[in-house]
Amino acid sequence: MITTPAARFLGDLMLRLDGFTLTLALAVGLAACSGKTERGGGSATGDAAPVQKPAAGPSNVEPARAEPLRHLLMVVELEPATHVARTLMSRSVDLPLPRRRGPAQAGPWRVDVVAPSGAVLYTAPLADAATVRGEFPDAKGQLTGVTVQKPVAAVTLRLPWLDGASEVRVVKLAEGGDVELGRVAYPKAEP
Repeated sequence: MITTPAARFLGDLMLRLDGFTLTLALAVGLAACSGKTERGGGSATGDAAPVQKPAAGPSNVEPARAEPLRHLLMVVELEPATHVARTLMSRSVDLPLPRRRGPAQAGPWRVDVVAPSGAVLYTAPLADAATVRGEFPDAKGQLTGVTVQKPVAAVTLRLPWLDGASEVRVVKLAEGGDVELGRVAYPKAEP
């Protein structure tokens, strides 16, 4: 028996190739499978051989919509107590708007893109950026929660480029009615 390093290498390589060939054969065999099997090839007793039919494809498939190739990234500074807002930064990002996974989570705030007529063109939930919560130990070592309202907060917004948009507003959701925290001008779309 040859035990040189080259011979061991060739032996290991052959074993790996045999495993690869077996894996490839299984994959081809599974791919050749026709789909679901139904009983009842014409016999009244039901003893007939299974009838092979291909699995049905999805019905009512909507055509894929073309996603815009870019979106708007904005950073807006808010003073919730005085309802003042300023745009710190806005720029176009050459990628589609990021998709959310799962249903949109309702947040305490909301961002709206508004047309000059007041119609809402786009809306999305937003986290409360002005409320900060911390836990600190008291004299007995028990943790106590403390909530503080920051006088100035900044929010990062990812918005679609929309024709006819004039303003971006941030709204606080409340039971008695929504409260506008501030609004800024919607940037002009860059060519």
